Amino acid sequence: MKIIEREIIAAIALLAAFGIHAQTNIVIQPPIIAADQTAEINWNAQTGAVYQVWSADSLSGAGPQGLQWIIRDANCASKGTNAEWMDVGDPLWIPRILPPRFQPTRFYRVQQVDQATLTPPVVTIQLSQTNGPISGPILGDLYATVNVTLVDTNEQISDVSVVVDGQKFYTSGDSSFTAYINSCEWPNGPHEIYAVATMVDTGETLPSSDGETDTNAANIGIGVSASQFVTFSNYISQFFVSVPFFDPTAGQTQEVVAAFPENTCWTLTVLDYQDNPVRGFTNQSSSLYIAWDGNDGSGNPLPFGFYDYYIQARPAQYGCPDGAAPLGASSMSASSLSTTSGGGVPSEATAKAGVFNRAAMQFPRRFTGVTEHIKIPSLNPTPPPVEATAAVAPERVITYSVAADGTTNEFINGVPAILYPPDSPPETKSSQEASTFASAGGTTGGTSGPQPQDFGDAVYTTRTPTRVPGSLFMGHAGTVGIGYQGNHPSSPSFALPPGGVISFSHPPYGPLKSPSKIAASFVSVMGASAWRTAFNLGDDNFNSTNLFPVLGPGSGTSTYATKCNFGMYVGHMTATANTDPDYGCTHSWFPIYNSAQPGAYQWIPLPGCDFGPPNGASPLLWMAMFGCNSLQSQDWNDMWSKFLLPFPPNLRLLLGSEEGIFLHPIFGWRFAADMNGLTTPGNTPMTIAASWYDAAGAADQATSQSLKWRIIGLGTRHMTVCYRDDSQGGSWKTIQDTIWNWSSDISYDWTDVSLDEQQVYP
Repeated sequence: MKIIEREIIAAIALLAAFGIHAQTNIVIQPPIIAADQTAEINWNAQTGAVYQVWSADSLSGAGPQGLQWIIRDANCASKGTNAEWMDVGDPLWIPRILPPRFQPTRFYRVQQVDQATLTPPVVTIQLSQTNGPISGPILGDLYATVNVTLVDTNEQISDVSVVVDGQKFYTSGDSSFTAYINSCEWPNGPHEIYAVATMVDTGETLPSSDGETDTNAANIGIGVSASQFVTFSNYISQFFVSVPFFDPTAGQTQEVVAAFPENTCWTLTVLDYQDNPVRGFTNQSSSLYIAWDGNDGSGNPLPFGFYDYYIQARPAQYGCPDGAAPLGASSMSASSLSTTSGGGVPSEATAKAGVFNRAAMQFPRRFTGVTEHIKIPSLNPTPPPVEATAAVAPERVITYSVAADGTTNEFINGVPAILYPPDSPPETKSSQEASTFASAGGTTGGTSGPQPQDFGDAVYTTRTPTRVPGSLFMGHAGTVGIGYQGNHPSSPSFALPPGGVISFSHPPYGPLKSPSKIAASFVSVMGASAWRTAFNLGDDNFNSTNLFPVLGPGSGTSTYATKCNFGMYVGHMTATANTDPDYGCTHSWFPIYNSAQPGAYQWIPLPGCDFGPPNGASPLLWMAMFGCNSLQSQDWNDMWSKFLLPFPPNLRLLLGSEEGIFLHPIFGWRFAADMNGLTTPGNTPMTIAASWYDAAGAADQATSQSLKWRIIGLGTRHMTVCYRDDSQGGSWKTIQDTIWNWSSDISYDWTDVSLDEQQVYP
């Protein structure tokens, strides 16, 4: 067997260097490489700690994908004294982060970003199969039912996740749900499944006084269920869709692979969103490999949208499934596809929580203006199992440098010591977990654990891969771009912008914990519904060039104007108390902070923001500003009357708030879920405006459980939406837009630029 040399290096981050929390002894163990070539990393942790996991493809540059030190998980909770995270790649980004099997080297670092202080909620997870409780090895579909019980009336749900072998498989904003797991997507052998719930005690907002800035950030609680250890034993295993969101027009192909325990006759059927067979393949081998070019059986290109994959397999010793093509045939037309003796391709179970409403998944159009430049390596031929071993470090030359302030920095072979893996990493998993993962592959990889030698004569089937990156989409619906800031200090006082501010407290406004969680949950839910992430920039990585025109006013060259179809910013905002002399109007402000310039805010005025050029040549259609006082009606009227509202022809909606709002983690999940129809009867997508109002109301309703705000009183909350009416032209009001359906017949007359305001709480 040819051995593929592969090294995945764990880079160590001393958290003191980040200035976040006191723990300075995080040790990342050599990654565990599973039979399907995913990489799990483990590290010693503090009980109740929350970590960010970063990865890079290169320490010296941006790497082959153009990405360096990307936050892969912004909210990874510990399981007690150890923590774990699995790298399976990330198809949501543009450019996508490839699964580890495609890249020879990847670096990781871990940073503690929070510590739970609230009483942990009670979290339970119960596993079952279609025919009832589990008894013996798992075959096919598995259901995980999660329930979260709050033990403190001040607690509110941030998010709840089902975790399989360190991979967050499914995340929800509900306290009770059932997630569907297709066990055929994992290697056969032992697996660990558990649930994690993160809680907060309040929504965050502008402090009402300078004395509250230190307590503005929400406290958190973390609950982890007991782990369930199960064994997957499937005839079809390692079912994997290799190229998520593939684009045939760019020369990409979709590769589908699976493993069998013996020589097998198999067929693969590609199904459209209405379960119609559109392409078929058949062959005989011990593993399945197909590269699909996006055409039907007659060579005609198929439209972008949802496509599912259905496998039928029978041990070759018993003969091929009924109707299968002769040995060696590689494809057949849709009209010649055979079905099972049970009466056709089986329908999906409606309880598969990881699969969303497919009726909306035939995309109404292709967005333009955002492209992905990437050369995707092929799986052809299917690679052999990886022999992964812990890297043997060369001789180390350790040196120290002492700064003028007395700080000592350690270097190993001229490289900062924080980027080196440990000499002898400590054991962090329990003995039960260690034996589970050792039998599932361990650090030596290449084995998939024990499995039966004779499955018997049957036609084995599977379909619907939902494990990331097993996407079900050809192409993508659109792109989102997210910016957020929560790294604000509490003191000293900053200079005010022209016109002053309406907030009672004197800036700075204090730290926020929710923006990163809102951003992460928003892009996750949008990604599961085929919306890619063009950028997700937070804290110091977000700056003025993301909002300002890089090449001057009216150029349409900001990050939002050039890189996404749906933009959102989350963080502190305020408004002017008096007319801004630079613009001659009142308006809202983005107070942008950077720790490299700790003495002031960079105040960015809304009229100066760049959301597209005057000719409308921008991919940005909708822009959301989730912060206090981001679009007040009096400011809108003042800007509108002076033609200063940043509403270029490409922009259809500008979403904001009339007054102070509460940044609550539930907002990101709820906003995205509403727009994709995951919270409505019949899975009908809500309009963007209605989703904005509903999610803000949900955030306020959750915050109302906080003892602090029950005493003070939440008051009334209003959200606003600037849109294009149809009184002077066009036949479509953009306030009716959904992210799945809208009309291009709209008015560009300035008198049709209107404002809608809705009370969302109480």
